[in-house]
Amino acid sequence: MKFVGMRTKEGWSGSLPFYRVKCDCGEVYEDYLHGFEREQFTTCPKCGMNAYLQDDDRLCSELLLLGFVLFILAWMFLLVSNTA
Repeated sequence: MKFVGMRTKEGWSGSLPFYRVKCDCGEVYEDYLHGFEREQFTTCPKCGMNAYLQDDDRLCSELLLLGFVLFILAWMFLLVSNTA
C-alpha cells in the first residue's frame, strides 16, 4: 500500500488520503481507508479481499496529515494578521 495523495470525491466536504494497493489477485487500485483507527483497510474491487494499513503506512499518512493541518493553520494566521 503506497500513499498517493489527498483527494476529494464529488459530494465530499473535505479530502482524505488515498493509497495505491496491489492485491494478491494482481489487481492494482486506488482507494481511501475504510474502518476505524486500528482497523483501517481497503477492499479490492476485483476479488473483494481486504488490504489492511500497515504501521509504516499509518505513520506516513499521519505525518502528512499533520503537515497539511500545520500548513492550513499558518495560512489562516497570515490571512488574519494581514486583515488586522
